[in-house]
Amino acid sequence: MRSLRLFAAAVAVVASATWPRAASADGPLGPQGSRLQTSSYTVDLFQGPILAGSRVTALAGAWAALAEGAEGHGFNAASPAVREAHSTSTTDFDVDFGLTFPSSIGKTDFDNNGSPGFTYDNFVFGTLGARVQEGKIAIGATINLQQYELGNPGNVDGITSILIRYARGNLLGAYSLLSDQLYVGGGPRAALLGIIDSSGGSERALLTVGGLGVEGGAVVAPKWLPLRFGLTLRSPVDGKVDPASRVTPDERGDRRIGEKYLPESIVMPWEVEWGLALQLGKRPLNPGWNDPEAIPAREVAARARPGETPKQTAKRIAKERYAALPRQKLLVTTSFLVTGATSNAVGFESFLSQRIDRSGERISFTPRVGLEGEVVPSWLQLRAGSYMEPSRFQGGRPRVHGTAGFEQKLFSWTAFGLFYPGTYFRVSGAVDVAREYFGWSLGAGVWH
Repeated sequence: MRSLRLFAAAVAVVASATWPRAASADGPLGPQGSRLQTSSYTVDLFQGPILAGSRVTALAGAWAALAEGAEGHGFNAASPAVREAHSTSTTDFDVDFGLTFPSSIGKTDFDNNGSPGFTYDNFVFGTLGARVQEGKIAIGATINLQQYELGNPGNVDGITSILIRYARGNLLGAYSLLSDQLYVGGGPRAALLGIIDSSGGSERALLTVGGLGVEGGAVVAPKWLPLRFGLTLRSPVDGKVDPASRVTPDERGDRRIGEKYLPESIVMPWEVEWGLALQLGKRPLNPGWNDPEAIPAREVAARARPGETPKQTAKRIAKERYAALPRQKLLVTTSFLVTGATSNAVGFESFLSQRIDRSGERISFTPRVGLEGEVVPSWLQLRAGSYMEPSRFQGGRPRVHGTAGFEQKLFSWTAFGLFYPGTYFRVSGAVDVAREYFGWSLGAGVWH
């Protein structure tokens, strides 16, 4: 633990020297808590609570070292190349999809600014991720979308309804090395904020703010140890207003729709994220990929069944090898996220409400820890975790989250021949509880 603290301190010192801190004076924004009267501000796009699948949520987001599945793209840039032990095809794919509705988080203090609830009730959060693996090469992409309905700005220039859409995402390429003991990857990350006139049922872009950054990461998974380590570095994304936007600056240089002052930029801060996973028990953490093409032809011929092609036999052998792995385990996974400062910025909720609430004036830290065990072998897994969410706001307090979840095996079904015989399905769920916050998620899929 002492070495971890020293490493965190070193990262903070280097980051402080490399990236500028935000000014503490009022600057062009004006006094804290007053109404926005200028466009000379930035929206800090930091997100504290976890919005992910049930397993990631239940493990408190401590996913930087595990980095598995399409949902791992947001936690480690090498994630697309990480093969799960149950993979038995040279070409493999994974899709992750989720929706968050106002009923689940609408009355909570989502951004930890000390004010429960959203300025607007009509909103939805969506996530879509996809990954394709071809041997040792993989590509993956994730997009997270938030949409808010701001309503009528006062019938300005015929505008009677406004939508706010914020999207962030990444496109990653990754590669497996050293017999699946080292994974590396990277690619661009992006943020886009759109302000849209939705009057009369049609949509017309009024203002677009967007930018690009890069990220790179690695996962170390030695087969002879029950340990896995992950690290990702992300550059800041500094998004600027598209000069072709319909809302043009006035004589003061401000962009407005009625009395709403629109930002001149958006920022996803730089980040450093690393993690360590330890798995106790008989089940190996890094068994390697069950590549059917790596099975010797002699073994395939000796174990062939009547009517099977060599390819079918090899895939069956790979599945049998995976099924033979012991199930007993206790997984302990940790991660630590360092997020950079943002100058002259307010939070997303502040932008919506047009009240100044400064965000990101200093570097923030997010530690996470999760536990997972299969309490009923081959039937039931339980999970629990905790993470400390920092507050990016003036006078804000960090809050500790407690998470918990389960995964229950259900029944076997080929889905009319789409799945391999003996495929079992499962249902899962998770909760995330903190001061003035409660989130939950449900999921379903294939049991592995």
